[in-house]
Amino acid sequence: MSAATSSARFFGHVTAFAPGRVTLTLQVGAMQEDGRHETAGVAMAISLGNDVTATRRDDGEIMVTVNDDSAVVVDHEDLELGESNIAWRAAHLLREHLGLDPEHIGVDLELTLKIPLSGGLGGQAANAAAVLVACAALWEAGVSRQELADLGARLDDDVPLAIMGGAAVSVGPEQSLSPILTRCTLHGVIVPASVTITSEEVYELLDYLRGTESVNAREQLGIDTELMQSLSRGDAEVLSLMMHNDLQAPVLVLVPEVNSLLDLGMDEGALCGMVSGSGPATVFITRDAEDAVHLAGRIAERTGIAAIPMHGPVQGARLR
Repeated sequence: MSAATSSARFFGHVTAFAPGRVTLTLQVGAMQEDGRHETAGVAMAISLGNDVTATRRDDGEIMVTVNDDSAVVVDHEDLELGESNIAWRAAHLLREHLGLDPEHIGVDLELTLKIPLSGGLGGQAANAAAVLVACAALWEAGVSRQELADLGARLDDDVPLAIMGGAAVSVGPEQSLSPILTRCTLHGVIVPASVTITSEEVYELLDYLRGTESVNAREQLGIDTELMQSLSRGDAEVLSLMMHNDLQAPVLVLVPEVNSLLDLGMDEGALCGMVSGSGPATVFITRDAEDAVHLAGRIAERTGIAAIPMHGPVQGARLR
């Protein structure tokens, strides 16, 4: 029995951390018959992540709360913490998968949020991944990391990366992951936006812009092998030349301030700046950790936004 499992049994609670992620390249194809889009992208798990503390309950209830120590400002009236919350659904899914008694086996889930909400940084997926890892230990499930990743994929496409960590290529509407072997660490800065948008809004606008021919439609998807090689060897300068996000154009229409942030980051010495995923948070790649700290400080000085130095790839969800 592991020390973590022993402590879970003795104290009745366990804490897990799960990383967020940044998109390094994302290609989006046409919408399919099922309403989803074919995609091809490369993403990496990053040092910025969320914590979840899971505590035993004997009444079968699953309760979700947000810790006041969260770096993310949360309006509790606007944040649904019930059955629609991905943390609640992750615990419920695992309990069902394990065949545990729903009348007696429950859990309190306390979230400590560090990843900006609705920013394209995988915050919801990190919550789900941390819940799966924490509850698996709390309930002494004995399930593999791959089994948890497969379960997590039923909740959100980004959960497997949050559980497995590292960097990976994702292809197709289901975004199946193929790991990329990496030997070095990349450094950069995350800059949150002042507003939130939904991925549905971004994809809908992309389709509209392509329909008006103001944005070119992508006929073929594929990841450049040179990009993957530069990521594998930690070559930030080459990687920065190849980063691209098809969703950036609609995000800039929906949140024009992001364009100014991108210009500012490049003026202050970033190698590359880009919207991460469906945005509106931006990610900048720098040459090293020192440059990342300097860039975050300069952005904060000039905008008042709390820019966040980060690095990756990092390992996946783990017990504290």
